[in-house]
Amino acid sequence: MLSIQNEYLSIAIKESGAELASIKSLNSNVEYLWQADPEHWGRHSCILFPVIGCVKEGETRVGDKSYPMTKHGLVRNRKWQLSDRSKTKLIFSLQSDEESRKHYPYDFELKAIYQLDGLTCTIRYEVITLGTDRMPFNIGAHPAFNCPINKDLQRSDYKLVFHESESQNAPIINDEGLIGPKKQLVLNDQKELAIADDLFDHDALILENLNSTKLSLVDKAGTKQWTFDFGNCTHLGIWSANRQSPFVCIEPWFGVADYEDVSGIFVEKPAIQWVGPDEIWSYEHAITIDE
Repeated sequence: MLSIQNEYLSIAIKESGAELASIKSLNSNVEYLWQADPEHWGRHSCILFPVIGCVKEGETRVGDKSYPMTKHGLVRNRKWQLSDRSKTKLIFSLQSDEESRKHYPYDFELKAIYQLDGLTCTIRYEVITLGTDRMPFNIGAHPAFNCPINKDLQRSDYKLVFHESESQNAPIINDEGLIGPKKQLVLNDQKELAIADDLFDHDALILENLNSTKLSLVDKAGTKQWTFDFGNCTHLGIWSANRQSPFVCIEPWFGVADYEDVSGIFVEKPAIQWVGPDEIWSYEHAITIDE
């Protein structure tokens, strides 16, 4: 695990999956990132590529060939290489290989760039095709945050506050991890989403076409803990493992799990992104700690 710090924060990143594993205040010694307790969810903040969530029947079709594809894609368990570092920045990279092409028949390079600036940790993803044609993909983040942060409180003592009013009917995910036709009302022209114990009974909440680009975690006293800037992502997932799990995930995505009636053709997946030769596709999100 590699770490960097400034005068306010320290962060740590695993070479496996280039996974952010810690965001800690140097002033209060508070750890904000979930510490991967396998009793609830044994990860911290995995990178999702080239799919988000589950694909129908565990495979997807490119051209006239079907390829096996696991949930959330190929890169969260791979060893990434540290390609550059400074006092407040770490850059990890991963390239396609023979094994990755058995599942996703494209040559690519991914970069995950972590940087500290004051009380803000910024994460930037870059996608590069190493082929001669445009390359399709989905990509997303899956950071989990300790909730409660104050051990005298419960998760249900917190709420997520969007920076603009939102109306959202989120699709319900079925037992196979696919998106079905039914929906649930999540936000009705409001900014606040209480983290009720039953909020995640139907798996992740999938939000789209949001007015906001930021949300904050706020406790019952009205104290803001952090603000998540998710920018221009096409979808935002909000998730926790069960009614007792002491964390909440805020997941900016470019793509979603397959729908029940999906064709299985990769390029027909929702929110497919494209990158061409000599291009760099990039996306940046950030967490700012409030102290």
